Amino acid sequence: MPESPNSNSADSLTEYERKRQENIRRNQELLLSLNFAPTASLSPLRTPVQKRKAETPIKKSPAKESVNLEPTRKSLRLRGIPAKAALLQLDEEKVEKVRVVEEVRDPALDREFINLLASLKEENHSTRKTRSSPRSRAAKTTAIEARDEQALLSKLQNLRIRHQEATIKVTPERIYSTAFHPSKEKILVCAGDKFGTLGIWDVNSEDSNEESVVHHYKAHPSTISTVMYSPLNNHRLYSASYDGTVKYLDINQEQFVEAYNAKMDDNSTSLINNCMDIDPNNDQLVYISNVNGELIICDMRVKKSEGESTTNVYQLHDKKIGGIHLNPLRPDILLTASNDRSMCVWDLRLMKKNKDSEYQALARFDHTRAVTAACWSSDGSRIANTCFDDAIRIFQHEGDKFDKPIRISHNNRTGRWLTLFRPVWSPVTYQTPPFLIVGNMNRWVDIYSGTSGKLLHTLSDPDRITAVPAVNAFHPNMPIVASANGSGRMMVWS
Repeated sequence: MPESPNSNSADSLTEYERKRQENIRRNQELLLSLNFAPTASLSPLRTPVQKRKAETPIKKSPAKESVNLEPTRKSLRLRGIPAKAALLQLDEEKVEKVRVVEEVRDPALDREFINLLASLKEENHSTRKTRSSPRSRAAKTTAIEARDEQALLSKLQNLRIRHQEATIKVTPERIYSTAFHPSKEKILVCAGDKFGTLGIWDVNSEDSNEESVVHHYKAHPSTISTVMYSPLNNHRLYSASYDGTVKYLDINQEQFVEAYNAKMDDNSTSLINNCMDIDPNNDQLVYISNVNGELIICDMRVKKSEGESTTNVYQLHDKKIGGIHLNPLRPDILLTASNDRSMCVWDLRLMKKNKDSEYQALARFDHTRAVTAACWSSDGSRIANTCFDDAIRIFQHEGDKFDKPIRISHNNRTGRWLTLFRPVWSPVTYQTPPFLIVGNMNRWVDIYSGTSGKLLHTLSDPDRITAVPAVNAFHPNMPIVASANGSGRMMVWS
């Protein structure tokens, strides 16, 4: 009798498979007893493989062949530029580019601050009015008095940071300029930062409060390059900004008043103000320099409604003028420092062009690198400047002749993250041998003799100072020095 195919298939099954088939059969019988329809076959059920749904393809943005997607910062090595070549390129092609995001409305002044300045106005109204009067200066009480440099050194060694906090946060960003109010009763120091904030620190407030009192005002939308008090009205604080405006804080009007606007000046070719100075005998005459090498003399007495131009513009240099300063005793003599590697002395009474259509300077001093700053001493007999060739130079003159300058080796390579070093002379009220201060990359302040160029002393405090004090200023009537760094912090040496 022939074998059935089921028997052959059953004999070919393994023991495991036979038990499995038996379990399936019993399950089928159980389903029948429960009135469930059995499966069509006893073959094992396979779960069908589910196909993945077709995903929507990601649309790739078209390649931007014309755009160079480089990182924000890229080392000189990756760019294939030698370090020395980059520095030379920086000196010759450095241009200040400013992006003004929005216009700044006149900030509301704090009533307490207004009352504070108003109380100091009358007492100190004439303290700087005698800036150009040597006779009255001799009768004044001096802030520091020393007959020689040895006696001066003993006084300088007493300067310390005496406030409780190590440093005081005066502005949110890097400080570009700072100035003291001339008052002896209240020590007020102001500072302008990178983004147009004006900070005013009441140094005496620590005596009565746990924290120092600092007033903040958004005076400009861009960098405040210069802050200074009027030499005639100590309640009037001037500020010049890269946004092309010059403003002053007027306590009488209780607001910031616009004194100059480059956008409204048809004579100027640049909208970026770089430096500012004020005539010591007439604070209505404001002197401004810009990145195109122009000098702008703004007369605030002239009203625009009269149809006359409020400014005179002179093209004095080919590149940015990094510093201007009027001689304290002869305001018609102007000093300029420029990125065209020169420092010049000008007579504002003789501003005539030569045959090459250029203004003729009284004296011109060429350098190998850009001259970053220059200023007259308080007696108007000396000049100090800083240059990118890592030197400070002191010039002394008699009449119209200048002696060979004294050269002081000094690292002036502050880079792009620090404010440029500027020499600051001791004020006229300091009856001492002339001396000057300047910041140091080693996080201290250097004090040099104005006659010999000798390093007299350094103001240092490693426990408190953790950044370079690049910006410095003297109090005009007291033995006090203010220093500021790139993080908006300040300290006072007294």
